Amino acid sequence: IIMIVLLNVFALFHAYRFTHPVEGRINDYKGYKSPIEKIKITLLGIPPLKSKMNKTPSDFNLSYFNVSFVTIDNIKLYSWFIPANKSRGTILLVHGYGGNKAALLKYAVSLNKNNYDTLLLDLRASGLSEGAYTSLGYYEKNDIKAAVDFLKNNNIENFGALGFSMGGVALLSYLKENKNDIKSVIIVG
Repeated sequence: IIMIVLLNVFALFHAYRFTHPVEGRINDYKGYKSPIEKIKITLLGIPPLKSKMNKTPSDFNLSYFNVSFVTIDNIKLYSWFIPANKSRGTILLVHGYGGNKAALLKYAVSLNKNNYDTLLLDLRASGLSEGAYTSLGYYEKNDIKAAVDFLKNNNIENFGALGFSMGGVALLSYLKENKNDIKSVIIVG
């Protein structure tokens, strides 16, 4: 019984750390060199680092608007809306675990060249968005709802979505309850 309790406590620490990103740099984990630090991360887990914004759409000569909206559970999300010259529609781009909207810029550039507007979303606890933790897709469905509501409130009805990893899970969770809201969805594992 003691072993089962200890394993559950161990799993609890790891689950907590896995879902609560911290501010930092990518090479911060290289500092864990002493045996005590190695034991600590083995027992308590390593939190994901909240990735930094290293580029904006203007780095790719794209005009864009900073937009924000609030989820039904009161989390403020930040996004970029990149309009195309002769829009054929709009694509919602959703990053994966540990990412942010800057990681989606290469897709936005390609879609923009093909006359698609894009909305690049920072999920909760990612990029510039508020939130203390990620639920790996479950509560992020509320983030998708807020983005969809933003598009609809701006008279954008013809839109699809492209989700990566956890962003794909969030899209699928949202679509389970709102089947007809998004015209087409692509999920990239």
